[in-house]
Amino acid sequence: TRMTEQNDILVQKLVSVAGMENVDQVGENIIVKPYSAQEIAEIMRLARQNNIPVEAGSYAIGPAASSKPGKKIILALDRMDQILFNSQNLTLTTGPAAKMDEIAKLVLEKELVFPGITCSHKGLTVGENVAACFSEGEPDFKCQVACLCGLEMVLFDGTAITVGEIAAKDYDNYHLSYMLGGYRHEKAIITGIHLKLLLGERENFWLVTSCADISKSMEVFPSIVKSYQGWLDKIMAVKSDLNPVLTDVLARLFPAMPEAGAYVLMSVNCPPDKLEPILDGLTNVLKQAGASETLIAKDTYQKLVLASCYNTLAGELDANPDMTEISAGEIESRPQIEDSRLFAVYRQNERETVKMFIKSGH
Repeated sequence: TRMTEQNDILVQKLVSVAGMENVDQVGENIIVKPYSAQEIAEIMRLARQNNIPVEAGSYAIGPAASSKPGKKIILALDRMDQILFNSQNLTLTTGPAAKMDEIAKLVLEKELVFPGITCSHKGLTVGENVAACFSEGEPDFKCQVACLCGLEMVLFDGTAITVGEIAAKDYDNYHLSYMLGGYRHEKAIITGIHLKLLLGERENFWLVTSCADISKSMEVFPSIVKSYQGWLDKIMAVKSDLNPVLTDVLARLFPAMPEAGAYVLMSVNCPPDKLEPILDGLTNVLKQAGASETLIAKDTYQKLVLASCYNTLAGELDANPDMTEISAGEIESRPQIEDSRLFAVYRQNERETVKMFIKSGH
């Protein structure tokens, strides 16, 4: 019959959008499992062209529509469970079906805090919880700390929209409710969620150790940078005779520290309970370079002095015409340099390459 032919054509078109394995017909209903907002937008356009209603379960927001008997497309968003971590702006981008316990696990591994973990809604997925904030007809985010910074949706006419910004950190519940209020009369399906993360409680510590010569410390430098990049803000190995002031300062701050051919300064940013295992690990690595015991600058004065020393030395190295800076992104494959000419190596933060300085000329 004509109705059957039309239905077959619609199913074929849905298969071309989502794939044969993701389209199923149960009675009059066509169940589709899309993977992206683009697929959902195309499905919504096909539904509109064929005058067929669409249901998306707990991931639909907007005015409630009464469920009518008869043929309809049912969207099952189980495949849209992606969780992407952005280390640059500390956000997560997830699909609506991303599970809350998976988000909590990832955030815990990153030593960060996800405000939405205390969500008053108890849905298994983040999309269910966000949709619940619209259940009274108006967007109403009641959490004490806002966890959203942006939302992606596909309207029922097939239009894809984004509200908020992926990297915005200053949106609170009021701002997001206000922006989403403009769509309160629109029925939509949640397709992407941008969640803000917070830094866990951290404290800055300065560590310092002495070693026989700078070339030895160079051997373990790549290992330290790679193994502790999550905690290490700054690290510098410097010849002790590069700046006599540094030797004097360290002698006053740490009387027990022996004089040496080189010093290693490190700034570590970590939770207080993580300091001891980090210190133990760094000490063991540095011992391979003949380093003495690694000491901690605990009080504010010591921290300020070491931070000042580090910044002063870094500035002097960059400005010193007698120093040649070598790109040390490939430290392990660097050409042989006479130890007498190698003066310092440092890295400011994990987004900067390691800088190595040698005395110009022979």
